[in-house]
Amino acid sequence: MAGSKIGTTCDMDGRFTLKPLQPGNYTLHVKFIEYAELEITNVEVLPNEITFKNSIVLSQPNTLGIVTVVGIPDLIRKDNPTLMQIKSADISKSAAATDQALLISVSVPGVKLSDDGQQLYFRGSRPQNVSTFVDGVKLPESGIPRIPRGAIKNISVYTGGVPAKYGDVTGGVIIYETKSYIDLWNERQKEKKENETI
Repeated sequence: MAGSKIGTTCDMDGRFTLKPLQPGNYTLHVKFIEYAELEITNVEVLPNEITFKNSIVLSQPNTLGIVTVVGIPDLIRKDNPTLMQIKSADISKSAAATDQALLISVSVPGVKLSDDGQQLYFRGSRPQNVSTFVDGVKLPESGIPRIPRGAIKNISVYTGGVPAKYGDVTGGVIIYETKSYIDLWNERQKEKKENETI
């Protein structure tokens, strides 16, 4: 019947049998996992006769073209599950980036923003139990510093298991790393190249 398909598998020696077939012309498709598919057209099947197809050779290896592997970073660091990082690229894309307290509260699980939007609560601790560092310098008061978002390279947030180098903290630690002159210069050069290609 036109358009119908009949299939089978071959044995260890590559022999196969297809039956029953009505007389007519067929297209034979041969597939093997390691090779490209072979198609043989106009295979004529005569009534009351056996049709043989000998020496079917699959010569083309089934190879892939160019494969691009895209790495997706783990959301949770296996070596330190309480450390979350907000990178510069994420800050520039986030709608909450104009308010850094809001940005941290929506980006880091376990961190809640106070009703006045000025303080952060880390897993129920008091806001006074949060330490903030900017480029390695501890700020005298807890809270969110006012740093232009374009100057932030990344924000690291510890929600628990704080390393000893940050002192005796029972809440959490917010660490700001600002961009250096080289970072800003590289960004400017990238913008120039993008503008030249447009």
